[in-house]
Amino acid sequence: MPNRRLFTDQNHSATLLLRKTDVFDNDEQMRPHVESGRAQLVQGDALVPDDVKAAWEKATDFGRAVDYVVFTLGQPYIEGFLEWSF
Repeated sequence: MPNRRLFTDQNHSATLLLRKTDVFDNDEQMRPHVESGRAQLVQGDALVPDDVKAAWEKATDFGRAVDYVVFTLGQPYIEGFLEWSF
């Protein structure tokens, strides 16, 4: 779950690649950020290169640089992951 303090600065936003985007449907603290577009939810699987590319494209929709990339995967090493190019 993203750190909600991220959204204390009005200039911050986050793009989340999630297998199930409904994970925040009942989260009253995240709902305003999702509804305002500051938290963008992209459905996909981090093990699928096209899904990762779609999340990256969504993150850069605003024409701003991406300052940080944080990812967690269930597997510690995925062969070829660092070879993907966008």
